[in-house]
Amino acid sequence: MNIKYQLISPSGNLTAIINGQYSASEKSRINQKIFATNKLVEQIGYIFQKDSKNYFEMMGNEFSGNGCRAATLAFLNNNPGKISFFTSGINKIIIGKIDNGNATVAIPSQKVNFIKISNTIYSTVIFNTLMIISADNINDKSKIIKRYSDKYNAIGFMSYQKQDNQIKLNPWFWVKETNSLINETACGSGSIVVAKLLAKSTIFQPSGQALKIRFNKQTINLSGPIKLLTAYNVKI
Repeated sequence: MNIKYQLISPSGNLTAIINGQYSASEKSRINQKIFATNKLVEQIGYIFQKDSKNYFEMMGNEFSGNGCRAATLAFLNNNPGKISFFTSGINKIIIGKIDNGNATVAIPSQKVNFIKISNTIYSTVIFNTLMIISADNINDKSKIIKRYSDKYNAIGFMSYQKQDNQIKLNPWFWVKETNSLINETACGSGSIVVAKLLAKSTIFQPSGQALKIRFNKQTINLSGPIKLLTAYNVKI
């Protein structure tokens, strides 16, 4: 089969978006082929309609804030506007908006409870994803993945630096389905937990772009620049 996908940059986190509903085995084959043929791609998501409702599924059925932002652009065909859709990972409705080159998603609020592991390391679970947050580099990623891979479909490793009153993120993200550990150029869910931990509203990404996070009673708003790059075809 021939698969067409759009490469979208939500704050630099290069995301392949495919329009269509596929079985788990088909998605696995598609994911493998895209990663093998396009080294720019950091994550993959699928948009489709079913029973007059919009759905977005990430490559490993995990949640992705930037994935939702990329899906918003794809649903709206790169036009300004609003769209609502169900997302994987939490199976709840997301409200997405495109305006002036920015994508904003309103995510249903989540409890974020931090466990202090050491003076510089915390852990939390958000969107059914284990997050390890540290002011230092996290060097034992493989050990943590091995320990928790049976329990979680995704694990994020979010180290950060404080520089000139700015928070700069260095995100690594592991997904069980693709067995991929990627040093991402931006991470939405990672930015959310770091923003919550440090009581900040702006988190700078490795791409140099910033994500803005606003916590409300009902939603978490995640916003930042977005751009449609190009379309690709791949034969499976």
